[in-house]
Amino acid sequence: MKIKLTILTLFVCLSAFGQEDALTAALYETYEKYKETGLDKRRIKHHQLQPLIAKCRKNPKFTVKVVGRSI
Repeated sequence: MKIKLTILTLFVCLSAFGQEDALTAALYETYEKYKETGLDKRRIKHHQLQPLIAKCRKNPKFTVKVVGRSI
């Protein structure tokens, strides 16, 4: 019984790693399609994000809400 459980656990773990690689590859392949061209620097400032958030707020597919405040 322990051997069957060990084999099953090993199989589940190995299949999860394969799915992670597939997801990573899919994200990498579609990056150019979905990237925000206005954010081209390494560091992003608040004033650069505000127009993007306002644009998402107008789209009925998105829900935008404040989840915190920065000091």
